[in-house]
Amino acid sequence: MLTTFPGEAENISAGNMSDHLQDRSHPGSQHALRAPHITVKNWPLDATGAKRGILRGSPALASSFEEAFAKGTTRYNAIILALPAFAHDTYLAGIAPYLKLQDTQHTPTVICAAVAQGGFDLAARAALNEAEVTSPVVIAGFETLPWACRLLRPGREVEVLGAKETVDVAIASHPSQMKAFEIQSALETLQTIIGHVPTEKLASGFLGVTLMNINALWHPTLMYHRWKDWNGEETFTEAPLLYEECSDETGESLTAISAEVAAICDELRTAYPGVLLDDLSSARSCAEWFVRSYGDEPGLDKQSVATMMRTNPAYRGLRHPMKHRIQYDENGSAVPEANAPLIPDFSHRYLTEDVPFGLVVLRGVAELTGVPTPTIDKIVLWAQNASGVRYLVPAQAELDQSEENTSNFILRGEHVFRTRCPQRFGWFELNHFMVDNGYITPAADVNAGASSLFSAKTSAADITNSAGAA
Repeated sequence: MLTTFPGEAENISAGNMSDHLQDRSHPGSQHALRAPHITVKNWPLDATGAKRGILRGSPALASSFEEAFAKGTTRYNAIILALPAFAHDTYLAGIAPYLKLQDTQHTPTVICAAVAQGGFDLAARAALNEAEVTSPVVIAGFETLPWACRLLRPGREVEVLGAKETVDVAIASHPSQMKAFEIQSALETLQTIIGHVPTEKLASGFLGVTLMNINALWHPTLMYHRWKDWNGEETFTEAPLLYEECSDETGESLTAISAEVAAICDELRTAYPGVLLDDLSSARSCAEWFVRSYGDEPGLDKQSVATMMRTNPAYRGLRHPMKHRIQYDENGSAVPEANAPLIPDFSHRYLTEDVPFGLVVLRGVAELTGVPTPTIDKIVLWAQNASGVRYLVPAQAELDQSEENTSNFILRGEHVFRTRCPQRFGWFELNHFMVDNGYITPAADVNAGASSLFSAKTSAADITNSAGAA
């Protein structure tokens, strides 16, 4: 989304160019780059406290980055990437060259992901470094979407099912540390864009947000427990309910993942006492996140994560991603079938986005810290098999390769380059990762030994080619 504040530098936002955001769209998502001056009608989320309704808009469109930035003469207050994470690299690479414009009369441009997903700050820095941007840029990201939404008409109409009470916003900067007033200015800019609700809260940092990626916990786990025993032949006349049929076993897995994330945080606090710039307080448990986000929803049963899933009004009616079955003849040609039955869609973003940009990133940080993550591992292994990719592989052929014992598995699969885990960027050692990304105080650099001698160069080219290095 590109947004403009009257009398100031303009704001730009990139709309959604994917058809995958079908039931969790950003209310302003659009299937093309959107130019400034978006007009929104019937906005339901206002000072009256309304949290649901139909949002109708009529955004202007731009066909290229060059057009949106008026060939480099236009500067924006904010750029909102209302995109699936797998599209971030393309937009970051397209936008970064236009952020070189030095402007001492305005605060730095805010480039914000909605939502950030894991490792967004790593990808943003890589794109800015590749474009040789030396002017100040604010890197921001919502830890979750401000709203639960359903797309009604692409680029025109979205149903807002419910707004969260509060949303954490991670804020970092390029190329140097931000001052307090700059952080506050960035928060105010983003609050102006999303409206009165939800209320933004400054996140502990990007590392905390990376470790608290709620979509990455919700969607793959729900998919795993519903489809892990699917025989490939059973068909359906309608899609099963996603949240309202959440099993107790699913809730137990989510609680176990929260425990694994907490163990990662504990290890980081132990390894870097007193020097963490991010206290990791944004990395909440699933239960804490749910109560914080939807605790005031009427009828919400807070007994467990599973009961909250089943009774949250904002999740009502949402269903598993499905597709029509396709039959093939002996020559491999598709055979038309009237009223073809439904089967699960494992190419949906619940697996193609929330695993490589979510669970795999969690697993990558865990690998650096040496914390075992058996619950995360079993879901990643199932998801990569279902999607036909490989992220986790046995460390050595002679070691136990059973998926029941994942302690010998590492992130070196041939599709790691499609993720945002630290290993994709070339970080295979914790100190290098923490120092190079500014997650600890500069004074702590001396504790990293020779870290600076082996620092990963985070450029777009390195990201693209990092799988070969891995």
